[in-house]
Order: sequence, then C-alpha cells, then structure tokens
Amino acid sequence: MIPRSRIILLLTAIAIISTTAMAAESPRSLKISEQVYDFGHVGIAFKLFHTFRLINNGEQPIRILGLDVSCHCSMVGLLDSLIEPGDTVPMPLRYDTKDLFGPTAKSFRVTTDDPDRPELQFFYKSIVGQWYDGLKPNPMSLFFLPGQKPRKVTIPNRSFDEISLSIIEQSDTTFDITVLKEEARRNQALELEVRPKAALNPGTYLSGFTIEINTGHDKKPVILTVPVKTVIY
Repeated sequence: MIPRSRIILLLTAIAIISTTAMAAESPRSLKISEQVYDFGHVGIAFKLFHTFRLINNGEQPIRILGLDVSCHCSMVGLLDSLIEPGDTVPMPLRYDTKDLFGPTAKSFRVTTDDPDRPELQFFYKSIVGQWYDGLKPNPMSLFFLPGQKPRKVTIPNRSFDEISLSIIEQSDTTFDITVLKEEARRNQALELEVRPKAALNPGTYLSGFTIEINTGHDKKPVILTVPVKTVIY
C-alpha cells in the first residue's frame, strides 16, 4: 500500500505539471483594427495620417519583433513593442503624397512572436491629384494661424442628381468639424466648417479628416481626405 504522504506528493506534482502545461499552451489571439485603409482622393504633396492598431485578445503577451515600411514616403510609429493580454498598441502612420500621382498602394509589415500570426501586412491607398467627376474639396487643405476664424470647405456637385456626405475619420482631436450641408443637388455644394480647438498648446499640428460621398446609382462612394495644419504661437 502506498503511503498517504507519497500520494499527496504525487498528486501535487501532477497538478504543477498540468498547470505549467496549460500556461504554456494558453491561447494567443492577435487582432488588427483593419488591414487596409483608403485615404481616397487627395492633393499632391500633402501629409496624411492614420492609426492602425494591434489588439491582444489572448492570454499571453505578444512581442513585436520588427516593423518594415516599404516606401520612403511613409513613417510608422510603434508606441510599445510588448502587447499584454487585453491591451491595444497603436501604430500611427504618416504618409506623404509628395512625388506621387494617380492611384497608389503602399504597405508595411509587422513581425511578432505569435506562432499563429508571425507576420502581418498592412496596406494604405490613395488617388493623388485626380478627382472623380469634379468631386474636389475647396480648398484642398486647411491652414490655420492663431486667431483665425473657422474655415469652410465646399464640395461642388456638377455631375450627379444628388450627393450626400459622412465623415469617416478624423485623425485627432485638434479641431472640430461641423457639417453645414449634408446633401447637395446638382449645381449645389456640400459644406463643412472646421474650427481648431481653442486650448491647444503652442506648436505645429498636422492632421486631417476623411469623408465619404455617396453619389447614388449603386456606385461605390467617393472618398476624399482633407489635410489640416494648425500653428499656435
């Protein structure tokens, strides 16, 4: 008969081994905010911004081992190389349309120690210096100096029976957008008003916003990005 003390010791050892094995095999789950971002139509020689995100929905930390950007026109920041369970790591993208024209597609690659997703590729695209059926923001970009009043952006409709807009994304919170005219019939214009935040600290703020225009007729929406630069003394 096995002594009671040896049985207890044996069961304890089995429990430790089982717990260690379960910890080693605990699942990882790396998610992404989106794989492709579309800036749409934009002018030449402007800086555009978007933040991709990596999300750890698993039970083990995931380490980012490398980040490779394919184009000299872009920079991608990495705020943390270790993603703890439940955490999100932003990857801010800065994309310069200088020296580009027409449809563009760029990408960057992230490598991790996640055995299920050791490599992820992110894409961002735009149409530089070209405008679909005259759907062009006026002005194409905004520049604010201290004390300047809000600026209006109009998008004339010269080709469609009616168009409407929605705001897809605002790069940051350094300014506010008010939609003044959400729909426009032919020969009218959509209207937006942009106002920098009053409490900004001195500095130069580069940002922008992306809008989607629905032209009807079962066509894909038209996407436009308007850069915003604010200088505070």
